Amino acid sequence: MIIITLHGYNVRDGGVGSVDTFYDCLVDCGHRVKTGYADYGWMGILGTRFGGIKRVAKALAEKLSQDSSLDEDVCLLCHSNGLAIAQEVIKHTSKVHTIVAFNGALDQDAPFAGTVERVINFYAPADQVLRWGAWLRPGHVWGRAGQAGLTSDDERIENYIMEDVKGHSSVFHVKALRTKYAKRTCELLS
Repeated sequence: MIIITLHGYNVRDGGVGSVDTFYDCLVDCGHRVKTGYADYGWMGILGTRFGGIKRVAKALAEKLSQDSSLDEDVCLLCHSNGLAIAQEVIKHTSKVHTIVAFNGALDQDAPFAGTVERVINFYAPADQVLRWGAWLRPGHVWGRAGQAGLTSDDERIENYIMEDVKGHSSVFHVKALRTKYAKRTCELLS
C-alpha cells in the first residue's frame, strides 16, 4: 500500500509536525509512504470556507490520476482539514482505496463517494478545536467527525475512539500516543 499524508489547514510545515510523524512506523510495517506529496501549504480559515478545500482536492485528484508510479492501493492518511479534502478527492479519482483520519474536521454524516473501500476514523472526545470548528456551519464542511465519530451507516466506515488523546494534534505531539496510534494504523492496514 502507498500511504500519502495529508495535513490540516493551519500548517506551515507541510505536515512534518503532524501526519508525517507516523512515517517511520508505517515504513517499518512495509508501506511506501509519500510525505509532502499532497502538501497544499498554509490555507487559513477563509481559504477553507471559500473554495480552498475543493480547489486543493481537485488538484490532488488530478495529480493522483496522472501518477503512474502509484501502482498499489493508495491510502490518504489525514489530519483535521485533510479529511475534508480527502472526502472531496474521492469524488474525482478512483486511485484512493482507503482513508485514515485522525481528528478529522468533517461533518459527522458526510457521505463518502467513489470507489473508496474503507474510511478509518480515529476520534477524540476531548478535541475542543473540532467542537468549536463545527460552529462554522452552515455553509462549511467542517464538523465533529474527529471529535464524536462519523455517524453514517455506510459499512465502509470504521470509528475508533481515542479517549487518551486530549488535544486536536496531541496524537502526533505526544510520543507515547504517536507510537500507539501509528502502530494501530499499521495493524488496521495489514
